[in-house]
Amino acid sequence: MTETIIIGNNPDAKYIAFGDDSQYKNILTFAFAILKKEHLAEAISVLEYFRSHYKFPDDVPIHCRVLFSGAQREKHGLSHLDPNDIKEMISKIFYHSKKIPILCRYATSVLSDKELILDKDDDFPEIKNDPKGILGLLMQGCFAVPGNGQEGPTAKDTEIFVSSDKTKIKFFGDRKNQAEKLYSGFSDIDAPSDVVNRIQPNIIENKDWKQRPLIQLADVFSYVCSHADLKLQNSDYFTDLIKSISYVKKSMEL
Repeated sequence: MTETIIIGNNPDAKYIAFGDDSQYKNILTFAFAILKKEHLAEAISVLEYFRSHYKFPDDVPIHCRVLFSGAQREKHGLSHLDPNDIKEMISKIFYHSKKIPILCRYATSVLSDKELILDKDDDFPEIKNDPKGILGLLMQGCFAVPGNGQEGPTAKDTEIFVSSDKTKIKFFGDRKNQAEKLYSGFSDIDAPSDVVNRIQPNIIENKDWKQRPLIQLADVFSYVCSHADLKLQNSDYFTDLIKSISYVKKSMEL
């Protein structure tokens, strides 16, 4: 009989990871900021410094969709910041992420107009082409890494936190589920033959971001990763940011 072991939420794990998603045009991205817990306090202090330096209201998180929109900055009490201020702050965040160090690991996929349908049979439901569902798979894909540490820590060695998404979607079959339910999945990577691992990350509600402030860094990483094109030969702001730190990119063809 196969034993199921829950991984990804062990508070005694050596590493900690914070993840969030982003969609830019037809590019879907889920990204994690991963670091040793011994560096957690330093990373939090860096973000708190930039929040203070750039005069963020106490109840407004660092959120790139807000920062890169003039109207949203106005709405959230950040009208004193211009696009150059935003780019300067994010560049400095990446600089300190390299120094700490923090690993950026992300998975991307191109959203297609085609239906995502596997070979239909009575035992497997139709898969809908829903971006929220695909992002759930990308979250799991971020931890589809070898157990030798070549691409960073595994889920078994990491306490994982992801941003909540209560959106009701149809992805597997016709039943609606919250998008965040897809963050939990099975894996046999680095598991004995009679064991299957189940990744079960901790969910951070949007209102609780202050309790886990590095979820803000996950937002920055996911936004930048979704806008970066590592195939570019010429310099590009977002691409240069990713290339400036340690990163692992996982591409998924769906």
